Amino acid sequence: MALRPPVFRPPHQRDKRQKRRDDDARRGTAQERGYDSVWAKLAKAHRAAEPLCRRCWADGVVTLGQLVDHIVTVEEAPHLRLVDSNLQTLCRDCHKEKTYGEDLAGRAVGKPIWLKPSKVPLTIVCGPPGAGKSTWVRAHAGRDDLVLDLDVIACEVAGIPFTHAWDRKHLQEALHARNRMLGRLSKKGRDWPRAWLIVSEPTPDGRQWWADVLVPDRIVVLETPALVCLQRAANDHDRTGRREAMQRAVGAWWDAYQRRDDEQRVIAAA
Repeated sequence: MALRPPVFRPPHQRDKRQKRRDDDARRGTAQERGYDSVWAKLAKAHRAAEPLCRRCWADGVVTLGQLVDHIVTVEEAPHLRLVDSNLQTLCRDCHKEKTYGEDLAGRAVGKPIWLKPSKVPLTIVCGPPGAGKSTWVRAHAGRDDLVLDLDVIACEVAGIPFTHAWDRKHLQEALHARNRMLGRLSKKGRDWPRAWLIVSEPTPDGRQWWADVLVPDRIVVLETPALVCLQRAANDHDRTGRREAMQRAVGAWWDAYQRRDDEQRVIAAA
């Protein structure tokens, strides 16, 4: 059986386990953070009253809860630490999603580390801006499939018709919504025949990250020539006035792009 090669780690670079220990040390002990005997008694009573994971239940999935979580964190609102209305029962997966779904500044991350392999057959579609990823997915997706397209999600969040030129002030909310839906793919009881995730990801390492985390059926890369991408953008009224930005984005994608043998490639014409 093939063995995984050893991971090279430069001197003084922390591994995940060490990072976790360092983070815990900075946070303080459980008692220092307010999780004392009074909290334990309240949490036990809350779990008895709400035994199921609240987030899973909202998604139509029945999962036994394992942890009691503060809806508004103790750091944000210490006075709500022992207020039952500020508590919710969560399963471990949903708790990880809530805890690790943001960076240290509270911003949604593009690659959430809490994601698990999809239980729904999944296709990941990559390509440069203007490659026609959304159009390609629409042509291949079934009526009841789940399509995760950040452009579409951002427009839904903003309450506007679909446009590629949505206001980036909605990016964080859109990422939160997309990541939440990605988390649902690993839940039992999902009834989507197939899911489709659209991401740019020019580098093989970037695509491998998604492959390792979500374990899709396949990754499809639209190798739409740069000139075709720019011609499409020039004819797209949504991208009017963004010619230079598109040129930079398309050029950067192709500069970073590398093929992988295990991916399906589609060379789109004009």
